[in-house]
Amino acid sequence: MDIDKRGTMYKKKPVHVFLALAISTITAFGCMSFSGQQVDAAANIMRPSDSPDYRVVDISQYNDSIQTNKDNIDFATLKTQVDAVYIRSYSHANNVFCVDMQAVKYAKSAIKENLKYGFYFYFLPTANLEDAKTQAHLFYDFVKDYSYSLVPVLDVEDNTCNISKPQLAASVKAFTDEFTALSGQSVMIYSFPYFMKNNFDTSFKWSQYKLWIAHYDVSAPMEGISTSWMPESLWCWSRWDMWQYTSKGVLSSVPNSSGGALDLSYATKNIILSTPSTDVSPDTGVPTVSYQTHVQDYGWQNWRDYGDVAGTIGQSKRLEAIRIMLDNTDGGIQYRTHVQDYGWMDWTSDGLISGTSGQSKRLEAIEIKLTGAAADLYDVY
Repeated sequence: MDIDKRGTMYKKKPVHVFLALAISTITAFGCMSFSGQQVDAAANIMRPSDSPDYRVVDISQYNDSIQTNKDNIDFATLKTQVDAVYIRSYSHANNVFCVDMQAVKYAKSAIKENLKYGFYFYFLPTANLEDAKTQAHLFYDFVKDYSYSLVPVLDVEDNTCNISKPQLAASVKAFTDEFTALSGQSVMIYSFPYFMKNNFDTSFKWSQYKLWIAHYDVSAPMEGISTSWMPESLWCWSRWDMWQYTSKGVLSSVPNSSGGALDLSYATKNIILSTPSTDVSPDTGVPTVSYQTHVQDYGWQNWRDYGDVAGTIGQSKRLEAIRIMLDNTDGGIQYRTHVQDYGWMDWTSDGLISGTSGQSKRLEAIEIKLTGAAADLYDVY
């Protein structure tokens, strides 16, 4: 969600951030008050589907470095600043999908703090509908073990493959139908006006999905967009369920947002699932070791635990890096790897990377040890 959501057709305006977007009054003069800001009720804007009482942040690995603990997100404080958080599950580079390197850590932190959370999937639509179904399986396989309470999101803002509007709609439908068949849940679509205008087929029933719309530097979505360029007939939805109003937000709980680099949204209650997806306890009392590997040609794989195999079998793909986390016990876990041509790397710990990425160097050995109270109670073998 890092494309300019103003678009080339929008006139840039000063940003006016307000504390709540609740619709308060419709006056006799035909004006609507959005927390003190007056917007002409007849203006060409998209309105919320319900009262937008929730403030939401969406985050990815770019909001918390995997190389250091110095910019860790403080989820205890985050809970006092927002009502919910959306976490990126997957992204892609050069048509290769990889798990967001902080997704698991973020989810566990949200669970620990009892902060409402959900996941979004950065979609790559193609003309091959089986590919869309495969992406749906990737998303489901990642989210199925979590007790998320927000509607899953399909992020539709990339047409790298330059497919037609009908093809893109068919690809979205293939993904959503497959995900719903797997999970029993529908999805919410994330996009922004410029992309929608140029890539969405208006004959497709987009309104069957909830809408998360991104539009910045305006007092309401669609404000300032020329009706001759994008009339309401091209909006695809008449109401929004969540509005991402800035990509330059700042929250003290997210240290690397201090320069203004955070996505913030207002949302209605429609983004909340009536029943959480699963009942996963954040603390079972049993220590858990989770691990994630970076594999040649594939990039970062899903997190594994409980002795599951991480990497590949029978494909002659080298392991290039690893991350390990220890949960549900006091203490920590440290590890170091022996890397081709480099030898032993420095010790690292608690989810940070050991190894290399993009250097085509294989891992040749790994050493692991527990620290603190965990070292007194358990062994690694």
